[in-house]
Amino acid sequence: MKIQKKIQLTNQIQQRWKKKNAQNLLKDEIKGLQDEIQYFQSKTSKHKKIKQLAENFTYQLSQQKQENM
Repeated sequence: MKIQKKIQLTNQIQQRWKKKNAQNLLKDEIKGLQDEIQYFQSKTSKHKKIKQLAENFTYQLSQQKQENM
């Protein structure tokens, strides 16, 4: 009976460790995905700023051309 109890306890502990490891792996995966999202959001934000600057520059050039005519 004692051996059977020890086997049950060992199995329960192993199950808990497997579950905990799976949870940790999922947390790591989620963190990695969140980091990727932030990276792409920052890239998108930079591209939007560059596009806005280019549009402003183009507008200013067209205004100067009109003034020079």
